[in-house]
Amino acid sequence: PPSAGERRRGKASVTTRVLPIYVLSLMQPTAPLMFEGGGSYAASKHAAAALQHGDSVLLQYSVSGSQLQMTCNDPTPSILAGLATSLAGVPPPSVRYSPEHGGEVQEEVVWANGWTPYGPMGQSVFISQVTVDHAARNAVVSRLNVAMERGGRALGLMDEFSQTYLFDALGQSLESGPPKGAILDRVYRG
Repeated sequence: PPSAGERRRGKASVTTRVLPIYVLSLMQPTAPLMFEGGGSYAASKHAAAALQHGDSVLLQYSVSGSQLQMTCNDPTPSILAGLATSLAGVPPPSVRYSPEHGGEVQEEVVWANGWTPYGPMGQSVFISQVTVDHAARNAVVSRLNVAMERGGRALGLMDEFSQTYLFDALGQSLESGPPKGAILDRVYRG
């Protein structure tokens, strides 16, 4: 890691984040298990969990008139989905935010197919370029948000300092707040 002097000189610091991933590997569960919402993984910003068992789980979706089944033999797609959700903030492709529905998260499984680790329609062990781009966009947006918050706090401290200790161009104190009107009006009208 860089020293304190390097950080002060503007060199970027590199941080490491450790994310525990729990794989719940069950030989013969008493009932087909899935996480809340019918998924084979669960993720938060602190940890990710994936299921592994040999049972077929009947899902609420049907394809060509037959009910879709999902097996959790290979936990790799679930681990990838948990990592992408926990570390990069990438939601499943079937989930979207809808301001028209009162800010609720809506689910549309039409977009859940394809080259994605998010089940049940996509069980790929690779992450698509769309998901990688989504993760990169989330990283940029979160860093911009942090920079804007820090800049806003710094400007607030500067305003507080200037109102307490500084005077305006005419020598009047700024303790009671910024003077009303333009400086030329105050020069000519006294």
